[in-house]
Amino acid sequence: MEISGVARDPTSSFDVQTPLGWDVTLRAAELSVAAVYFRNAAPASGTADEQGRVTAQVLGPFTIDALDPEPQGLAVIASAITEPVRSAELWLTEADQGPIADSRGPLRALAHVAGVARRADQEIAFDGGLEVPLESDARGYDSWMARRLRRLGADFVPTRDGVLQIAVDPSHFLDAVQFDKLTPATQTRDLSEDADQLRLLSGIANVAGYRFELIQ
Repeated sequence: MEISGVARDPTSSFDVQTPLGWDVTLRAAELSVAAVYFRNAAPASGTADEQGRVTAQVLGPFTIDALDPEPQGLAVIASAITEPVRSAELWLTEADQGPIADSRGPLRALAHVAGVARRADQEIAFDGGLEVPLESDARGYDSWMARRLRRLGADFVPTRDGVLQIAVDPSHFLDAVQFDKLTPATQTRDLSEDADQLRLLSGIANVAGYRFELIQ
């Protein structure tokens, strides 16, 4: 299996404009993946949670650097049947080592983003992680579900000799973040408030950011 970030010139900065009018330069965008499950039914919004059967799976954990365009080969546990894949479901997990753990602490964050956001005369540095704590009450189910990025598009037939490529484009990760509302605990703004965490999660869950391809 191979993982990579968005295809781009690695010598240039990664710049996006959000729907809220912020010009963002991303300096870090990483996801910690527990597993990827593939189903034999196409993505369908507004339907029951489970669509189709799981026909292939890749078990982690592993970290995807969404700003690194160079494919990285991984030795992972994978299994499949020779039945067409029509959708994917990616499960996040807290990183215990690697760049996310280095920046946010071990076993705390599912993802890490950092950079600078600019709008008019405002310039705001940010460095935050996506943290979804499990709780003992009814909200525990919601936090468990938040680890699942569902209804992602995929279209291939698994083969014994094929190489699965997973690519992540972080262009939409910060679409909903209101940078001027962030609490400035330090000069670099954090994303720790509940509302900011939900906005970051909605961007990371954007289905447009994920590509799954089988190379023969």
